[in-house]
Amino acid sequence: MSVQFSAAQRATAKELVAAVLPRGSHPATREAAPSTGEPLEEKLVAQFERLVARGPVALRRRAVQLLARIDGSLWSRLRGGIRVSFSNATPAQHEQAICKLLARGGAADRLLLSGLIKLIHYHAYASPTDQPEQLESVWRSIGYSPPVSEFDRGHLPTAATVRSDQEVFAADYLVIGSGAAGSVMAAELAETGRSVILTDAGPLPHESELGHSEALSNRLWLESQGTLPTPDLPLQLLAGRVVGGGTVLNWGTCLSTPPELLAEWRKRAGFTAAQSEAWTHSEYAVRRRLELTPARDWNQSNQFLQQASEKLGWSYQVADRNQGHCHQCNTCSFGCPSGKNDALRTYLLDAERLGVHLLPECRVELLAGEQGKVVSARGVWKSADGQKREVEFRFRHVVLAAGAIHTPALLLRSGIGNPHVGRHLQLHPSAIVLGEFEKEFDPWAGPPQAVICDQFSRGTRSALGFRIETVPLSPGLLALSLPWHSSSEHLRSMSRARHLAGWLVLVHDLDDRLGSISLNATGQPEVRYRLSRSVREAFGRGISAVLQGLRAAGATRLLAPSWGLGDFTAIADDAAFEAYLRSQNQAASCIGNLRLFSAHQMSSCRLASSSNQGAIDPSGRLFGWDNVYVCDGSALPTSTGVNPGLTIATLSHFLAQQIKRRTN
Repeated sequence: MSVQFSAAQRATAKELVAAVLPRGSHPATREAAPSTGEPLEEKLVAQFERLVARGPVALRRRAVQLLARIDGSLWSRLRGGIRVSFSNATPAQHEQAICKLLARGGAADRLLLSGLIKLIHYHAYASPTDQPEQLESVWRSIGYSPPVSEFDRGHLPTAATVRSDQEVFAADYLVIGSGAAGSVMAAELAETGRSVILTDAGPLPHESELGHSEALSNRLWLESQGTLPTPDLPLQLLAGRVVGGGTVLNWGTCLSTPPELLAEWRKRAGFTAAQSEAWTHSEYAVRRRLELTPARDWNQSNQFLQQASEKLGWSYQVADRNQGHCHQCNTCSFGCPSGKNDALRTYLLDAERLGVHLLPECRVELLAGEQGKVVSARGVWKSADGQKREVEFRFRHVVLAAGAIHTPALLLRSGIGNPHVGRHLQLHPSAIVLGEFEKEFDPWAGPPQAVICDQFSRGTRSALGFRIETVPLSPGLLALSLPWHSSSEHLRSMSRARHLAGWLVLVHDLDDRLGSISLNATGQPEVRYRLSRSVREAFGRGISAVLQGLRAAGATRLLAPSWGLGDFTAIADDAAFEAYLRSQNQAASCIGNLRLFSAHQMSSCRLASSSNQGAIDPSGRLFGWDNVYVCDGSALPTSTGVNPGLTIATLSHFLAQQIKRRTN
């Protein structure tokens, strides 16, 4: 089902944009010059239409229904029975109607409308115009200075040289995906002297693109430009689609798998190697190659989290980071131009040196096999001249490292694997809470995450644990993280950007029944995830803890992420604060009141000791198939409870040793 808004629906969407960003109140709402195309309202409506068109059928249907109802009886009732169409209402009536729907509408309508509001705010501050001088005017209005990047030229991998007529590629090993898992696997397998082809559906970054801006990196390197939705829309998924995967865009935080979780994997999944010397060796090898060191040069937000933890008696740790020769250009999430030891500058360079053939922008679509052995793969490759052509791969062994969304999707399209393929998806749902301080600082500066509060990390299936981490508030991320009560209030908060600190609640979801990957009618992955009562309860506790921490650190205003809940003046008395926390807990428990996101997708092809429990065995081999292996985040027995990058790389290194022994 394709979607195209009617003229009336598009006009209603434009009215919504104008209500959220009133024309003339902010540089982002100025008319675009004729040479640059349409005004901001037109651009944002087009973005929304494209998002809906890419989404699942349920999302498309709900979007059209919402826009159709906005001008109808629902909005009349929300306005107290005043019979006036939305398009003919005043700006004040627009805001009143939006606020009432966010507070009282159905969960699906609230989530969709809140998602549109966040999309509007993101683009208004990250990419409102193609004219540099107008973008700089927007950034000056909030005190943001764009990063000044120092390029480390000549230290990026290169794509393989391919004949113009070549359509068949052959190697001993085909590795699909080049992120934290695939890059390690390709380099390790190449050490055997065997031939390796490494493919990735995403592009190979150019030096000039790294560290440029959040808008450019999201557009080029994030799956669905960072707006990949689930059908029921409880959260937004962020997944890398670039050579180097999530390592190019993550915040450089590298945390070891908690020992108690490794013990749980041994007990529940039969993964005895999780507590072995071999696992320890693999983590050591990865740590050494990434040159991990404790975070240094803490920014103000991290200092606030440390101060609050010490004042409240909370435990915390200093994160290890792969920051390498960091130049403090503050572009970790845009693609580091020089310092970060991501996959581009470590394992992918190793792989190239060892003769691995890298094929960017090559999407493997189907595996073909019989009698328990895959013999070939088919896909579409975009060559350096921009031409797309169908290609075929032949190999002795194939290793899937396309991530917890696309690895199971490839297996499902190919009809390969047992019923556990695509099940048990876990996501680390997260929410950002903001606090305003009297002190002025740059919330986008310095190492993104230096201090991790782990006071509340231990949990059970019924009372989930969570961690508190800091967030680098680049303009677009800050704009979409702010609660929306009115256009004027949002504008005021953005003008105070240099007084805001953002902390993240990361929930350790342990219920393996919440999420799944399936295929839609076109064979593309569709993500489903249910916000269980235990997850919502964890967010209630987590957001309350963050609010307490921000208040303890000296915040003068607290901005909870629950829709319909106002901000809190932190200097009020304790009784008022306790009442505010109770209201926040109640709001967080309702589906549709929290707009969440996930940057960690795991366990959708999980490792287990038997095919009754998982999709792959402890050596990474797909049950029932002799030469198919999985080594990425989908293989994790459960979610990790911490940023999983180091765990995924460690698992890939460990499984590579098993594959080498098995296939030599």
